[in-house]
Amino acid sequence: MEITMTKKGWVNTETDDFTPFGDLAVDCYNLTRIEMEHINMRLYHDLHIKGFPSFISGRNTPDCNSQKQIFASDEKIIGIIWSEKFLHDPCNRQYVFDGKNDYYNGMNVYYIPLYEDYLLNLFNGNKHYVEYLKVYQQNKKFMNLIEFLCNYEDRPFYTDEEFYDLTMRILESWIYPLEINTVLRKYKNSYCRAYIVKDIHWLIYDDILQMINFKYNLDFCPICGKAFVKRDKRRNFCNECACDEKKKKKYNDQKRKDDLQYLHKITTDMLRNRQEDYSPFVEESHYYADLVSGKDIEYNPKYDPTIKTESDYRKWLEKKHKEYMVRQK
Repeated sequence: MEITMTKKGWVNTETDDFTPFGDLAVDCYNLTRIEMEHINMRLYHDLHIKGFPSFISGRNTPDCNSQKQIFASDEKIIGIIWSEKFLHDPCNRQYVFDGKNDYYNGMNVYYIPLYEDYLLNLFNGNKHYVEYLKVYQQNKKFMNLIEFLCNYEDRPFYTDEEFYDLTMRILESWIYPLEINTVLRKYKNSYCRAYIVKDIHWLIYDDILQMINFKYNLDFCPICGKAFVKRDKRRNFCNECACDEKKKKKYNDQKRKDDLQYLHKITTDMLRNRQEDYSPFVEESHYYADLVSGKDIEYNPKYDPTIKTESDYRKWLEKKHKEYMVRQK
């Protein structure tokens, strides 16, 4: 297929199909996450590995020179699971980690080799997962990049320039070199440069760059957990969940309950930051929270007896927050 770049996305010059910038990235992320979770679940369950940090490295993306030697020693080894702790498997072996990780560098670590025959048997003969494991770290780095772009909690600690530079460094650590041929094509009465690809997702690196240049935000759908491009600040859900009224109602009902905890927290934090005694507010708020949740509590005559429902409790929280805000001024 031949794909050309427009001002806002990618166009298949043969079919006129349009893909906005960012959609390739989130599609790849959502699919990769499903595949990675499936691989991890099957491997860790079958090998009885749990309770401590362990990692997977693939044949084509080793993490250190020792791993390269392990893969070179046997072409049937597709990947390894490794950890600083003993792995519960009779195939446990050891090597010295000699990679860029400061914590593990120079450490003797344990590993279990993952042979091709074992993987084919585990995944019912599906070679797709064998190929996926070969580039496990490449896929992991890509997921880390998208999750970084979705992380708004740490964003205030960076200037726009610092955040862009950090994004570029993370992106460069993930880049997998892929040469793509181009051709000059006449498309809709003008000439353009078209990429010749077997799959539009070959343009994933270019797609992420364009998305960053356009300053599009990425976010996770609070209902299904999938990543999506947030081109509108008012948009809170992925396309699929945004069209499902039942899912949105269920989510909003749960969010209203969570809002009570949020209102309680921000009021407490405000009083704490002003170095005021917040214990009376906390005690009264906890009393109402237990009351409306149906817990068996001892009646306290000094609190408002008219508060009986979540709606009453929310109004009380909002009222108290406004009172403290006014007092602050």
